[in-house]
Amino acid sequence: MGRQLPVAVSASDAVALVNFIHEQVPCRLFLSHALSPDDLCRDDWDQTLFTDSFHVLIWPTLFDWQPKYAQAGGPGCPANKRGSWYLANATGTPLLEFSGNNLFANREATEAERPIDRPRSVCYGRVFWANDFGSLEGVDWDVGAFSKLVDKLWRWIRKTGKKRVSDSSKTYFFPDAWQRIVPK
Repeated sequence: MGRQLPVAVSASDAVALVNFIHEQVPCRLFLSHALSPDDLCRDDWDQTLFTDSFHVLIWPTLFDWQPKYAQAGGPGCPANKRGSWYLANATGTPLLEFSGNNLFANREATEAERPIDRPRSVCYGRVFWANDFGSLEGVDWDVGAFSKLVDKLWRWIRKTGKKRVSDSSKTYFFPDAWQRIVPK
């Protein structure tokens, strides 16, 4: 298990979240898959990273860690991932997972099909830290300091986001996403 918060974000909200982390401590982003190891890591980010569906790992570089890369393949590998590169050592590391999915972005949906509160421009996802590593032995980064950074991020998300009373998922809607779902 780990610590997570469900979020609903627009592309500009996603950039604001990453910028908040970067203001606390410099960070780098890793894409879930890329055509080469060099393409996995991003030192800059913009809204194009956070459209439709996204999955990034955020590394606050203050915490010591060395990424290791591997190439996807083998009998169980989906065809669209075969040959792509990914982080091979993302477990038990000082990384935050930030993901979102827009269920209606990749196809045309009629207004009757698409719920009014799920506009095409809002992604539903989570911010996650896998803090239960099984064993902390061999971890050479400051877990306590990282936990404090995560606490600060959680406070910021709760302060920045809004929850709908009718939403049992307890999703935090960021400002731009909120504006897109609230009826005018």
